[in-house]
Amino acid sequence: MYLNAVIDTFADKIDYAQIVKVYGNDAEGQTRFSPAQCLCAIPKAILGDPGARHVSTGYVERRHLNMRMGMRRASPG
Repeated sequence: MYLNAVIDTFADKIDYAQIVKVYGNDAEGQTRFSPAQCLCAIPKAILGDPGARHVSTGYVERRHLNMRMGMRRASPG
């Protein structure tokens, strides 16, 4: 459903990109539940002409933080 939602909704009115992260394991000091190490992050243009230096997850992460903090303040306890 989501794969085509942005394209169907906004057509050619926006610049849309994704970050593809490549993960790998660090063999040195690895334990059973060690998190994978991010080897690289590759910006991939999906729609329009987004600038590669502007492709970031920081924008949406900040938006989510603001939303969580707002909901926390609204909750009764």
